Amino acid sequence: MEKRWTKQLLLLAAVLLPFWALAQHRVTGVVTGDGEPLIGVNILVKGSSVGTITELDGSYVLEVPSPNDTLSFSYIGYQTRLVPIAGRTQVDLEMAAASELLEEVVVIGYGVQRKEDLTGSVAVVSSESIEKIPTTSLGQSLQGRVAGLQVTPSSGAPGDDAVFRVRGTGTFGDASPLFVVDGMIVNDISFINPQDVASVSVLKDASATAIYGARGANGVIIVTTKKGSADRPGQVNVSMYTASQQVIRKIEMTNAAEYAMLANELSINEGRSAIYADPESFGEGTDW
Repeated sequence: MEKRWTKQLLLLAAVLLPFWALAQHRVTGVVTGDGEPLIGVNILVKGSSVGTITELDGSYVLEVPSPNDTLSFSYIGYQTRLVPIAGRTQVDLEMAAASELLEEVVVIGYGVQRKEDLTGSVAVVSSESIEKIPTTSLGQSLQGRVAGLQVTPSSGAPGDDAVFRVRGTGTFGDASPLFVVDGMIVNDISFINPQDVASVSVLKDASATAIYGARGANGVIIVTTKKGSADRPGQVNVSMYTASQQVIRKIEMTNAAEYAMLANELSINEGRSAIYADPESFGEGTDW
């Protein structure tokens, strides 16, 4: 009895197999970019999990449920394309580069370079990113924006200059990076209005020394400011920002009499005579 059921099931499977095979639609093709085959392009049937990737020569083979499905082609740096199969068995595609990604340029040394051609460790902060948070200094605008860039206040005084460190401190001497503003080397960038900045490039590895020599050993921060454009109409942007800063903990100072007493104690402890004969005569002094 069991053998008879097994034979019947095998016979049924043999009958249904050709119909299942006919239900599948095989699509082949080659995907290229700039005339060269693209390896690893993701190809998915829209609205399903059926998909594949291209081989070394850019070719692919995909069994799709229906000849009327649509294929989605996606690849890093290229525009995603939706291509209807329309009953075809071969679908070739020339993918177009995503211009907003590949045409982005980065200021490197004395020129610019496309972002896709970069080999060194470079981080870029755009003006749009800087303008999102209003700040009083460019140093505050860069805090937490670039990996490996540490920006700390040099003191607790409001409006004081910031201290920049690229990938930590690697020398016993001055560890400050090199600052370049529109091609000119400057000592610091605290004088720059954040609203006037077009982009900030941070060179973090040995590529900086290849351009600027030993001066770039601690990294380079390149600031490009905004400029007028001949092909654009005149435009004026106005932004107003009001803020206040205060010292978190203000240390109480001594008055004139107290200072004179402390100065006398210090002098006597060092084996010398007192400096002031009558410290109390100074009174409160002047509170600056």
